[in-house]
Order: sequence, then structure tokens, then C-alpha cells
Amino acid sequence: MGATTTPSPRARALLLGLLLALCRASGSGHDCHRVCTTIRHALDPHRPCRQARRQPDRSVGKACNFGFSNGFDAICDAMCEREKDNDFDALSDPNAVCSQWGGAPNPKASVACKAGYTGVFNQVVHELRDMFPAPLRANAPA
Repeated sequence: MGATTTPSPRARALLLGLLLALCRASGSGHDCHRVCTTIRHALDPHRPCRQARRQPDRSVGKACNFGFSNGFDAICDAMCEREKDNDFDALSDPNAVCSQWGGAPNPKASVACKAGYTGVFNQVVHELRDMFPAPLRANAPA
């Protein structure tokens, strides 16, 4: 077995779009907001924010938690509102959510916020993959 690689942000964004389309197309009664509510309970902010919370400057840990929780809200809002315009690449970019943490006063806080956002983005993709695994199996080699 070869080493596993982490997909690029663009690949994760495209996967998120595919999974969301499957969610919408499945006649199983899943609506987007219900799916977001369901996966919210499975998400763990401690994993991506572990290093940030260990920093002596408490604002670094707060920035990571901010990126995680506001990132989840931004991702779910965007997923559920983008019926026609499926620009999922924008969802993989933490800059809109973390813009208030950017700048000179504390660059570590900006990095931590982006880590929180990236962590929640990856977890949302993972949870949706678990909920709707069919398209991934269909493309798997036989």
C-alpha cells in the first residue's frame, strides 16, 4: 500500500460540491440544513485547534475556535444557499471568515483562525463522505 495523500483544497471543494449535489438529488428526505445540523454534532474543534490552545497568548486559541465555528456556519450557509451558483472553490478559502484576524498585531492568530477553518472544512467533507459514499464507490477502480 502506498502512502495516502491529502487532497488539495480545490479537490476537497469539488468533492464537497459533489457530495452536496448527491444530498440534494437523493430522494431520502435530506435537506441541506438538516444535514448540517446532523453533522454539527460529529465535528471536533479540539483536533485542529490543539496547538493554538497551547499558545501562551489566549487570542491564538480564540482565533482558531472562531475560524472553526464561524467557518462551519459559512460553509453550511453557502452550501445550502448555492442552488444555482456552485462555486465550491470559494468555500475552501478561509480568508473571508478570518479577515479580522489578519494583520500585524498577531500573525499567529491569523494562522490559527485559518487552521480552525481548514479543520472544520475537512471534517465537513469527511462527514458528508460518510453520509453519502455512493459517488465515491462508483468511481473506484474495479
